[in-house]
Amino acid sequence: MKKALLVSLSFSFIAFAQAQKKEKPVTAYAITGVQKGSNNWMEVRLVDVKTGEELQTVYSSASEAEILNARTGKPVAKRDAAQTTASSTLQPTEPLRVTKVDGERSIIFTRRIVRTKPQYDHPFATASAALAYDKKNNRLYYTPMGIAQLRYIDLKAKSPKVYYFEDEAFGVVKSRSDVSAQITRMVIAGDGNGYALSNDGNHLVQFTLKKKPTITDLGPLTDDATNGRYSVHSSASYGGDMIADKENNFW
Repeated sequence: MKKALLVSLSFSFIAFAQAQKKEKPVTAYAITGVQKGSNNWMEVRLVDVKTGEELQTVYSSASEAEILNARTGKPVAKRDAAQTTASSTLQPTEPLRVTKVDGERSIIFTRRIVRTKPQYDHPFATASAALAYDKKNNRLYYTPMGIAQLRYIDLKAKSPKVYYFEDEAFGVVKSRSDVSAQITRMVIAGDGNGYALSNDGNHLVQFTLKKKPTITDLGPLTDDATNGRYSVHSSASYGGDMIADKENNFW
C-alpha cells in the first residue's frame, strides 16, 4: 500500500511540474530608461508582467537602427541643425570677481547658458511615454514627447527598423518643455484603429492601421457632468496610461 502511494505522489509531482513549464508568461512591451529608476525613456523591452523580468531587448538606444519613411520606405534624410529645437543647460564658468566681506574672501561665480541640439533623427529623441502594440501588423507605435510625429518599430524585421510619418502633424507639441501638449497615452482600440491622447486632454489623435494610414486630430475630450472637480483636463491628470476594452471604450 505504501509503495502504491509513493508512485501516485511521484506522478502527481511530475504532472504539476510539466503544467508549470507549459504556462506562458503574461508579457507586455514597455519603454524604459537605460537604468532602473531613470526617466530618460529611450529603451524598449518585452517584460514579464508578473515578475518585471526583461525577456527581450526590442530596441536599445545604443544600437544603430535603420530609419525609414513610413509612406515611401525610403531612408529618412538627416535634419539640418537649424531645424532642431534648442534646449538650454547651465554650466559654471570662471570666477567673475573676488570680494572681501568682514575680512573673509568671497568668490562670485557666473553661469553661462549652453545651448544643445537634440538628435531629432534619433528614434527616441526627447524620450517617449506613449506606446501601443499593433498585433495584426506586428508593430510598436509610439511618439516622442517633444516631437509631434507618429513612429513605429517593425517587429518582423531581422535588424531594427523604425518608420517615421514625416511632415505629418501628430498632435501639437512644440518641444520637450511643452508639457500640456505632450502625448503620453496611446492604445490600439477594438475598432482596429490607434488612438493617442495629450496630457491636457485637448487632443485625441486617431491613426488608422490600413495600407494607407490616416492621422486625424479628433479634438478635446468633454468632461462628464459626474466628473465634478476631477476634470480630464486638469494638470493632476497628466501622464498615466490608456487601455481599450472590447466595447471600444477607453480607460
